[in-house]
Amino acid sequence: MAFTTHLAASDTVAWSVVDDDGTAQSSGQFWVDGGAAVEQIACQSTRAGYFALSARLLIADAGLPELGSRPAGLMSFGVLPNLVPLLGAPTFAHLEDHRFGMQGTTAVHGFDFLQPLYGQLNATWVNFPRDWATVEPTASTQPTLQEYEGSSQTWITDGLIRYLTLNGVPAWQNPMNVLSDGGLRADGGATSDYPPISWSDYSAYIGAMAAAQTNVLPLFPAQTHNYYQVTWEPDISWKGTTADFLKLYQETYAAIHANDPNAVVLGPT
Repeated sequence: MAFTTHLAASDTVAWSVVDDDGTAQSSGQFWVDGGAAVEQIACQSTRAGYFALSARLLIADAGLPELGSRPAGLMSFGVLPNLVPLLGAPTFAHLEDHRFGMQGTTAVHGFDFLQPLYGQLNATWVNFPRDWATVEPTASTQPTLQEYEGSSQTWITDGLIRYLTLNGVPAWQNPMNVLSDGGLRADGGATSDYPPISWSDYSAYIGAMAAAQTNVLPLFPAQTHNYYQVTWEPDISWKGTTADFLKLYQETYAAIHANDPNAVVLGPT
């Protein structure tokens, strides 16, 4: 573990490491002089798991600031177990058989949002949103083939594979935006809570998007299918009927398979 300090005056750094249960695994203190300094502490533990490292200046009464999704006072890290001696090295006929991905922000200062964390954690799957509201935000929008396909060049060069997410409808298809005169609210937004106003429009978008993905799949030689995740945590947001929800999957499944022979439809989360 390396501690970097930039101090106006000398101070004592108190540090500790706790596991995911909050149980202290190690702790200590060291003195640092004013100015810039780096103190390294060797880690001898063989434990795997999820840990949090906290550090604080005792005299200045200051700690690590909040940064992005990291709360103030600590930084987290994971240690993967080495199971090769017990299970042998894993082998996969196709990279998509490796079922580990990541959800959420993975940005690190000085790097892109996929690397180096994906490689370090041996994750392969990337969430690739192709939501209707993003690609066709208005009824007059006419997406290009490239907009249906989406950009995947970074993922190809990083050796990653993707699954597409299809969640919600745009504002012009949100039934809650319909006014009494049949028009639409100008300030209405997109939604994932209700089915679309027009099932035929919905199926047309899903079909065009799925057809475009047949052009993309050859770019991923380690992947044999396109994977489509339909809805996202509907148990939290869905306000339509059960019949509407089942029809959403029926329409999606039919439109995808009619246009993408290598499709696998997933969901719900």
